[in-house]
Amino acid sequence: MPGAESSGSPSDATTGMRTNAGVIQMTNGQQYTAPAEGFPRPQCVESALRNTTDRNRADWAEVKDPKGFVRVYRAKYSANARDTVSKLTYVIPKLVDTPKVIISPPTAREELNERLPAPWNFLISGINPAALKKLIDQGWWSTPTITFYVFDYNVPLPRYIMTLQNLCTPSDPEACKAVARLVKDKLKSIKEASEFLAKHSAASDAKEAEGALDIIEAKPLEIALPGGETDLLWNIYFTPPKSIDFFRLLEWTTAARDLTYDTALHGTGVPRVGSDQFFCQGCKGYDHPSGLCPLPRITGWFGAPLQSVSADDKTLGKADERNERKDKMSKGGKGPKAGGNGSRNVNNRNSRRR
Repeated sequence: MPGAESSGSPSDATTGMRTNAGVIQMTNGQQYTAPAEGFPRPQCVESALRNTTDRNRADWAEVKDPKGFVRVYRAKYSANARDTVSKLTYVIPKLVDTPKVIISPPTAREELNERLPAPWNFLISGINPAALKKLIDQGWWSTPTITFYVFDYNVPLPRYIMTLQNLCTPSDPEACKAVARLVKDKLKSIKEASEFLAKHSAASDAKEAEGALDIIEAKPLEIALPGGETDLLWNIYFTPPKSIDFFRLLEWTTAARDLTYDTALHGTGVPRVGSDQFFCQGCKGYDHPSGLCPLPRITGWFGAPLQSVSADDKTLGKADERNERKDKMSKGGKGPKAGGNGSRNVNNRNSRRR
């Protein structure tokens, strides 16, 4: 994903032979995609336990380490997850050195009227620590049987802050620096912005919290609009203090999205929020629409092909359509506009954090 760290690529010497098509052929016959530069990490800005029951959360909290989360590409909730569990328990021991693995499906708190409703994440446990670490280090595992993402039970902090629109700038390196400086100067001008990060971080991370706003990254994102036009947006990232709580970080990014970012010559940057906030149906990242997910473009990808992903998001510019009614979609109803400001409250989805 734009601006995200890439995961490590496994060693060919210990896993098999890399083919010209970007695929590892293991000695046991198992194949999986292994790009030399690693996979991009999805910038997920919501709870890994979204829409799970209280009992489900309590039960999983009691499971002993090592444990983590796993979800498939283009995940959606199903009360009967036997097929997914069977595929994961079959493939994972063939990919990493573990005699067994336990895959536990989530239980939904309520039925969500969304295209690919949550909960999406399964619990992975009963696995040796080295095997789980290898799964997490690579992140995405794309095989002919199933494509899935593994991440730590202590959910990694997202680097993504927001996506800005309405800035009339080019997309060259100098513009990247200028947009990053614009956001940095605005946030640093608000005393509470840096104080919040320091207040909710461990004392040992004090310097990291104080300097977090000095290293803002801005990356251009060009999207297609209806009628053949395009628009240039800006994804904004930073490295949050390691010890800050996940939900405290979401509070901070929500506040950052409630601001506007004024320039003297290039207009006013406005964060995309509410129904205009991007949400990828494939990787569940927030910094691009489904049609611009980078994963299907990776050589050797076994998951959903680019054609089907693009067909799901024909303009490549549609935002989060999760709350669009299923019956409206089945009748060909239009999704949210790609260019408007939408709601100024990024938390307008009540189930986002549950």
